[in-house]
Amino acid sequence: MVEINYKNINSLELEYLSPLELFESFLQKLLQETNFDLNSYLNEIKKNFDKQKNYKISFQTHEEKNSFYDCTEELFQQLLDLNLSLDSSSLVVSSFLEIVDNAFTHNLGRWPTPHYKRVASIFINDISKKKFTIAVGDIGIGFKKTLKLKYPELISERDAIKLAIKPNISSRPTDYKGQKMGGNGLYFLQKNIFNGLSGRLFIRSCNCFCEILSANQIQELESDLPFKYGANVFFELSYA
Repeated sequence: MVEINYKNINSLELEYLSPLELFESFLQKLLQETNFDLNSYLNEIKKNFDKQKNYKISFQTHEEKNSFYDCTEELFQQLLDLNLSLDSSSLVVSSFLEIVDNAFTHNLGRWPTPHYKRVASIFINDISKKKFTIAVGDIGIGFKKTLKLKYPELISERDAIKLAIKPNISSRPTDYKGQKMGGNGLYFLQKNIFNGLSGRLFIRSCNCFCEILSANQIQELESDLPFKYGANVFFELSYA
């Protein structure tokens, strides 16, 4: 399972956090404080990534979605180096880009903190455990508030996560032909896992953290986290 103990992430002892706990702590910092030196804190986070010798880590954070295209070639090559097929690697990269795009598009004009309209991603190759993790996180409004615009019956983050992994689910408007725009990034990612790819998919939306067990089943791992905002997607891939 992804290495996150949410009780740890507000700790000042950054050197004791796992890479994903550091990742989450960075996003929570953006929410909790708007008047601090971002570049200095980024450097502090990156120094702690460098100390974790069992991991090869690539960390990005941007205020514009186009900036993420620069890291897709790196991600694609890393997946091929893990002996993923060309098709599986392409699908994972495409899903990554759509999740990044969703993070910006769904929060447009609705970011809870005006100073840091920011999305972050991290690629972690755990060499000792032979696990490769891709995570995309934002400090936006979360799944329920996003989807409730079109699906007002939603009552919990858990229900919103379960809905979001189904095909063609999106809060985006239709295009000029009446076709739905987007909405398949999570669906194709979980479909790829459950059709033979050795991986696991986890999602946190605001206070709810779940593992996606199948196309129709999720397991709620945490339901009372102290977060009012933010949505993170974690894809953990095992390799030989």
